[in-house]
Amino acid sequence: MSTAARTGRSVTLDELPWDRLSSVRLRSGSQADFVLQSKDGRRVVPLPVAPEGFIERLQKLEGFDNAALVAGLARPGVEAEFICWRA
Repeated sequence: MSTAARTGRSVTLDELPWDRLSSVRLRSGSQADFVLQSKDGRRVVPLPVAPEGFIERLQKLEGFDNAALVAGLARPGVEAEFICWRA
């Protein structure tokens, strides 16, 4: 995964390892963030600030669960995790 994503600085869509992802989760709570899991199962990258166009790019992934995304974003303050996509 990119150093940018691991350090939490702002990243661009091109820096994200789309071809190495196994899942994308949305964690809701005091502040929602996305969690990207790599196919090797060892790397987890939290994205507290999604780059511009990130959600639109996610929605183009085959099998993306838009209902999970909406449910996660609609529950501010509630600690929960929503699986939005699996490879």
